Amino acid sequence: MSRPMYVLGLGLSHDSSAVLLRDGELVAAVEEERLDRVKHSEHPPIRAIGHCLETAGIDLAEVDIVAVGSDLEFVDDKLFQQLVAHPDLPDVPSMRALVTSTLARFFGVDVSARLQCVEHHLAHAASAYGLSGFSEALVITLDGGGDGCSGLVLAGHAESLTELHRVRPRASLGHLYTLVTNFLGFRLHDEYKVMGLSSHGDPTRFRPIFDEGIALHDDGSFEVDRHGIVRALGRHVRPRRRGEAVGDAHEDVAAALQEATERVVIHFVSRFQRRTGLRRMCYAGGLAHNCSLNGKLLRHGVVDELFVQPASSDAGLACGAALFAHWSSPRGGFDNRRQPMVYLGPDIGTPHAVEQRVRAWGRLVHVEPSDDVCAHTARLIASGTIVGWVQGRCEYGPRALGHRSILADPRPAENRRRINHAIKKREDFRPFAPAVLHERAREWFELPPGQDDFPHMTAALPVRTDKQHLLGAVTHVDGTARVQTVTARDEPRFHRLIGELEKLTGVPVVLNTSFNNHREPIVTTVDEAVTCLLTTQIEVLIVGDLVVTKTDPGPAQRLAELYVALPFEVPLTIQHRNRTVAGRVASAAVAMLLARADGTTTIGELLGTEALEPDLANELLELWSERALVLSPAPIASVPDTVPRPWLGSWA
Repeated sequence: MSRPMYVLGLGLSHDSSAVLLRDGELVAAVEEERLDRVKHSEHPPIRAIGHCLETAGIDLAEVDIVAVGSDLEFVDDKLFQQLVAHPDLPDVPSMRALVTSTLARFFGVDVSARLQCVEHHLAHAASAYGLSGFSEALVITLDGGGDGCSGLVLAGHAESLTELHRVRPRASLGHLYTLVTNFLGFRLHDEYKVMGLSSHGDPTRFRPIFDEGIALHDDGSFEVDRHGIVRALGRHVRPRRRGEAVGDAHEDVAAALQEATERVVIHFVSRFQRRTGLRRMCYAGGLAHNCSLNGKLLRHGVVDELFVQPASSDAGLACGAALFAHWSSPRGGFDNRRQPMVYLGPDIGTPHAVEQRVRAWGRLVHVEPSDDVCAHTARLIASGTIVGWVQGRCEYGPRALGHRSILADPRPAENRRRINHAIKKREDFRPFAPAVLHERAREWFELPPGQDDFPHMTAALPVRTDKQHLLGAVTHVDGTARVQTVTARDEPRFHRLIGELEKLTGVPVVLNTSFNNHREPIVTTVDEAVTCLLTTQIEVLIVGDLVVTKTDPGPAQRLAELYVALPFEVPLTIQHRNRTVAGRVASAAVAMLLARADGTTTIGELLGTEALEPDLANELLELWSERALVLSPAPIASVPDTVPRPWLGSWA
């Protein structure tokens, strides 16, 4: 029997990630942010690589190909341009040399002879087509830009991908969406907020501005004058400052932007669909996460079936690079059958290990095993409890799909407000998604004629009119919902939980949102889940078969028992009267405490007391809630100072 072939895929931009294939099968996949706890992390995916290798039980020397989802020579050219423009910048070796030297430093292996590069948008395309299960399909990628391109159209036929069209950077829909997102007072990576806001506005008010700034051509191509559009908007609306209330004009700008985006993409897809005759479509790139647009594509009838790569952002580059390298290898070969591709991150561990981790939190939590955790959780949810639900391996991609989820009753509209305010601390206009039993989905949602499977929350679909009053917490203002269908085959425990909830409520649906607060990525470990329980108004944590609740008194009264450290990349400044933690003004007591915190000593030991002053305890709890410090029932491992700076891939 021949030795398995391993391909390690790396994404080196924002949302950096690693994916491992064994003989073309997905073995492991995770974004670096889930492990270094920096949202949209741009750090080299060292921890992600470690997870992949550990899952397979191999070391880097046994990997046949290391595939990078980027044209590193293109990045080198950008680096040179930066050095010319800013001569004071330190010299940077070529990106190829930087990648190989970094891997050698952390894993002791020289991969230079095994390193392959796959162009950014080709990696996006391969990640979608290679997991679609379609024998032939129209393959489209759209995003802000990467390797000098903002989109790609290909025809997929069996083992071939034939390029048909490239979207030039100056026609980037992704850059337009980001620019207007900034105009509306939101940050990079907040585009999904604008998508949610758009349903509250009237697109007609600013439609002429977008019509004037966008040109559609008969061959399917388009042009976008994004700066002209924003300048024109600025003549009617002052750019919103962060923290300002969102007004009607902002809602109308968002609505016009979303409408224009949908109009361009439907034009784009329909022209190439007619040209190729392909009625199935695979889709990736950052714009593919616009679930409202995806729902419109299906309802418009442009394609019969749509497969959206669930990790469509740059996190998916690692997957696409690995797949393309495997296809191109003499030992590999093409295979694009539909694979389970979501639950590929770190596992919570064995039941014994889980119980040990939870009980380590001592007097802060009460732990009770459950003989039937699905029925128990369903009773909690039906009674109005907000539940944190942690099972098995965490999801790859930006959506929590039943392994790292916050769950609630989908019926009361009040639950949307409760979770937005008490846990997520986010805007009221942000919707929540329903997870529904696959076999009951058509009774509750208007699914397109040719497609029943929506396992990854990639499309917003209409809630049936006669069901909207029963789904007040998950029906968006426009009558749609970002649907997740759950099958007993693919996710038996989550399916059974929803089934038990239906027995109690008559509704085969649960509200499902990501298990995290507004300051952190989705939780990965048991300790992170317990931290979220203790620092939000989540009422019960279900982890494995354990039911975990907060004890009384609450966490503020028990903080002296915990070890304390500053998290990765959080600055502490103590200079004369300037005392800040992660940019927040700190009291003298907290600043001096954290100046001595190295993760090896508890708060009580540092202060010489087991009873904290209430003001000090509350300030520490607030900083913990904002993830500006790390607290743990066990000593905290220090972050190695050899972790390199972020990749310079964002310059690409």
